[in-house]
Amino acid sequence: MNDTALVGATSTTKPRGLALAGICLVLGVVTLVIALGKSWGFSTTVHWAGVVIGVVGFGISIYAQMTSSSTKERWVVMPGWILAGTFAAVNYWFAIS
Repeated sequence: MNDTALVGATSTTKPRGLALAGICLVLGVVTLVIALGKSWGFSTTVHWAGVVIGVVGFGISIYAQMTSSSTKERWVVMPGWILAGTFAAVNYWFAIS
């Protein structure tokens, strides 16, 4: 098979890719919930945990985005990436204030 035949080939979703995408989304949502916990009286320690979870989720999201093989995976990775990164920063703000 030559390389030009691969250009039109459809990509298949891998179970590992979907698992990484799901982990990204879950970590992003957890980071969001912890950030919203400021109004529920969460302690500073919980917000530091939110920072760590958000940074880990952001890092996993970057890896998942670079290794994703289908649009379906990317549609799950991107919200997780945005939630984890944004609300890690929000949790950091709440932790230091």
